[in-house]
Amino acid sequence: KRSAILPWDPDVQPALLAFVKALCAHVDGKVDYLAMGGLGAVIESYICPDPAIIGLTMDEATAKWAARCNAIIDAHAQNLHSTPFIFTAAKPFRGRPGVQALERVVSAAARKYPGRVGSMNCPLNAHSRPEYPPTKLVGEFHQPNPVGYQFAPPPQRSAHPAPAPPPAPTVAAQT
Repeated sequence: KRSAILPWDPDVQPALLAFVKALCAHVDGKVDYLAMGGLGAVIESYICPDPAIIGLTMDEATAKWAARCNAIIDAHAQNLHSTPFIFTAAKPFRGRPGVQALERVVSAAARKYPGRVGSMNCPLNAHSRPEYPPTKLVGEFHQPNPVGYQFAPPPQRSAHPAPAPPPAPTVAAQT
């Protein structure tokens, strides 16, 4: 069984937003972009397949998820003055309501903060298709917003793995 901290957890949200503020102050102007965290169960905005797993209806879950994503996006916008920030997009829940929630949040952020916030598709691999919602959002909002792709390995590993590299030479220090 897996457990996750949900973005709308009232005990976590103040600490998360304080962390975002501190992180933004630390990296603003020092990095090319900042991938937003805290939007889902992992680096991207995916929560779980079915909100019933976490005791919510789809309407409740998408509303809570969207509200917290908007708060996290706003915190980045208020605290990053020269560094773009990127929404690591994934459908928060399976099905059309999850896709619609993702599209609403990313579209609103791109319109509210043009040129400052973009979207990124993390699980891009050989099986990705242009109509996959995160990929579609990258294409839709690439002007004038920062966007990105992260390439992932194919889902199945080869039956014949590559040989291990030779061990690195050791260097002894002389005094």
